[in-house]
Amino acid sequence: MSDDRFRMMFYEEARELLITLEEGLVELERRQGDRAHLDRTFRAAHSIKGAAAMVGLPAIAEFTHGIEAVLDRIRSGSVGVDADIITTLLEARDHLAAMVEAEAANAPIPPSVDLN
Repeated sequence: MSDDRFRMMFYEEARELLITLEEGLVELERRQGDRAHLDRTFRAAHSIKGAAAMVGLPAIAEFTHGIEAVLDRIRSGSVGVDADIITTLLEARDHLAAMVEAEAANAPIPPSVDLN
């Protein structure tokens, strides 16, 4: 398989995972005690990060790592879930979606939201 084929598979998978990530984030505040829900949301970000790295999209992988790191802090209890953190994560998710679509259109955009 060519690199292009792998990239096309990545874009398709990333779009599905971005939907899962968004749904997970929207429900995160309401479902704070639901560890399985949080784990599913984390895994969506983790899968995008790993797949982006595998197909040679380091900017997407690094940006997604920031989202994953915040979700991991929520999982560990060191960051609480409130409307502000959800808004920030949803904005980051939207920027990540824009990065994926820009790469798919061969017009990459840089990451811009610092989640650290």
